[in-house]
Amino acid sequence: MKPIFEGITRKIDGTGRIILPKNLRNKYRLLEGDTVDYYTVNIDGKDYICIAATEQDSAKADEE
Repeated sequence: MKPIFEGITRKIDGTGRIILPKNLRNKYRLLEGDTVDYYTVNIDGKDYICIAATEQDSAKADEE
């Protein structure tokens, strides 16, 4: 598994938030109020933070 860099870099704000750009929210069907899970992964000695939409939210997207 190799991570795919989307070409977007964001700064973390004073409360620890990161804004997900609209094109990524649209691509992965993430809506305001959706629940996401955070995972950490180490690949070849490099740490990554991954965000996953929950199955409940994914099912909602399939209905649209």
